[in-house]
Order: sequence, then C-alpha cells, then structure tokens
Amino acid sequence: MHTIYVKTIHLEPNAPNPELGHHPYFRKYWASQGWERRVATPLNISDESVKRLNGRYWLFRSLADAHLELNQHVGEHCFGDAFVVKVLSDGEDEKGNAAYVDVPKEVLGSEAVAKMVKLLAEPTEK
Repeated sequence: MHTIYVKTIHLEPNAPNPELGHHPYFRKYWASQGWERRVATPLNISDESVKRLNGRYWLFRSLADAHLELNQHVGEHCFGDAFVVKVLSDGEDEKGNAAYVDVPKEVLGSEAVAKMVKLLAEPTEK
C-alpha cells in the first residue's frame, strides 16, 4: 500500500454515487472498462486509538474482471488497484461537493485496514 494523489472530476447526476459530487478520478489506473465498472463503498471509522483515523472514508474498487487482474491484497470481487479516500470532516466544500483530505499514514498499522479490506472483498449487486 502507498499514497498517491489523484485529481477529482465532477460527475453527472446519473453516475454511480452521485452524493460525492466530485469523484476521485481513477480512470488512468483502471482504463475505460475498469472505470465504467467502479464501485464506491462508504465506511465510517470511530473509536480508533489514533483519533486522526476517525472519520468517513470511501473505498473504491473495480469489478472489471475481464480487463483487470484480481487484486492480490484484497482478493475476490476486486480487480486492479483498490483505493481509499477520506472525506473532509464536514464532508463538503463550499460548493456542496465531496471534499477529501490525506488519509493518515497511521491507517496502515491500524485495525481499520482489516475493515477496509473486508468491505472491498464483499460481493456487490453492480
């Protein structure tokens, strides 16, 4: 696992997860087929021993099994790279779009990672 910085794009209202407004743009990691079959799952983390970890996260994965290799860290139901983003504490910028902050590095040694991997590996109806 490592940290990357990604740009966000504004999605159309009929796109998956329209409540995000601005969506992290992972197309260059997944290509068109992976981008079209993306899934975003919210996760709230609280009561962690490291308070900086508490907050709302979004977990992103692709279901493009015909175009991407199975993710070796997550396994079943996750193809290509998986991504975790943390939402700004109040959740929105001044325009009402989802706003993100850096995921604290302490997340890598925490119990939160197990929760994230479990959610990323769950089947979805998409």
